[in-house]
Amino acid sequence: MRILLLSLVVLLTVGACKKYPEGPILSLQSRDARVAGSWAVEKVVVNSQESTGYYSKYTYSYGSDNSYTEDNGFNSIKGSWAFTANQDSIIINYNASQVLHRFKILKLKKKAMWLIENVNGSSYEWQFKAN
Repeated sequence: MRILLLSLVVLLTVGACKKYPEGPILSLQSRDARVAGSWAVEKVVVNSQESTGYYSKYTYSYGSDNSYTEDNGFNSIKGSWAFTANQDSIIINYNASQVLHRFKILKLKKKAMWLIENVNGSSYEWQFKAN
């Protein structure tokens, strides 16, 4: 029994090691479960400049079925999301434009998600809190 318990602890520890620069070190929830839900913008930095005000009314919903909705209070954009093969980034496919956006994951916790995206030479760092 002791060996079984020790094996389980080692398996959980190794299986959920720190993948992202800002954490977590260990999580018992799957990556999908941590992403799924509704997210509000906590902070946006564009090329080292605070830009949160512009995005303060935006909400982002990631469905457990990989559906995606971005809402700015006036318009909603729908699409789908998925992890990259090595699960270090999220790809969002906007249905209307068929444009793919890749966001590198910096932090992925149940109540906090940090992403970074490079677009046309500009760096956008997004910090979200769970709604």
